[in-house]
Amino acid sequence: MKISKIALCLTLVFSLILLTQGNAGFADEQTHNGYTVTQTIIDVQDKQGGSVHKSFQVKNESNKKVKVKVEVRDFEMKDNQLIFKEDVHADWSVAKWTQIKESEFILEGSKNKKIELDIKIPEKAEVGEHVALIAVQFIPENAEGTSVGNVSVATEIMPVLYVTVTDQNGNININKDWNLGELTYRKLENGSFLFDFKVRNKGNVHLESEGTIRVKNKLTGSSKKIKIPRVNLLSNAEKTIVTEWNSKDSYGYFEVEADISMDGKKFETRETNVMIIPWIPILSGGVIIILIAFSIRLYLKRLKRRMMMDVRKQIIAEQEAASGKNDN
Repeated sequence: MKISKIALCLTLVFSLILLTQGNAGFADEQTHNGYTVTQTIIDVQDKQGGSVHKSFQVKNESNKKVKVKVEVRDFEMKDNQLIFKEDVHADWSVAKWTQIKESEFILEGSKNKKIELDIKIPEKAEVGEHVALIAVQFIPENAEGTSVGNVSVATEIMPVLYVTVTDQNGNININKDWNLGELTYRKLENGSFLFDFKVRNKGNVHLESEGTIRVKNKLTGSSKKIKIPRVNLLSNAEKTIVTEWNSKDSYGYFEVEADISMDGKKFETRETNVMIIPWIPILSGGVIIILIAFSIRLYLKRLKRRMMMDVRKQIIAEQEAASGKNDN
């Protein structure tokens, strides 16, 4: 079933958005519609034939009880479409490897519950990294049994589950490699800025972004560090990672330096410059200066005219006085 076919009445909140949309970031905890899943990425590693136990929590922050359903789903990305897969071979199927201790239950309002996973890796599982989704569906009490069309009203949050399978000696050929593009920026209507950089995963395992962006105003000397959001990137995938910056300075020439890593070990540096010009005050000041200059010019012109009139009157008066003397 393709994501595009799911009706709008089913509210979907995917950690997988990070896989399909380049401008998304995420925190370790994800909340939507008053429901929370405490992990967006679950990473496990073990050898062929090994077993791993993992857990995370779900929270109902509303004041009404909700029905929770948990399911592990195999998927693939094809033409930038997310497709859920069925009947995947056991050597590749994370869904078949994973048992959920309690896959369906009622969660009271303002309560939380631990979801426990037991992952049993087959002896013949393919060595490498395997990925699936943990679909956590929250169905409110008043929506139980109701539907629009054929889809029940619900909220679904889907953490990503990575299972790295090693050989019997614990070995795996992991290649973490990426291409990092230039750091660019764009300004939003609200005045904040978005710093963007493109990353392509050239390795054979998923990568997670981390690092900081330092912004320094060369005019005022103020400086700020911004944490780059943790974004997940599948092997052979490309996306744009976005970091938001809300400047506290109304003007300035800013040096921007980003230290970026996709494996937590190797960091790369990218730089750019940003200018903030307070156009409204400048334009307002310009208008005021023009008005003052026009007023001064008008005043001087009137003053000159008045002086000329005074001079003319004085000349006329002198001529009249001289004429009177001649008559005498």
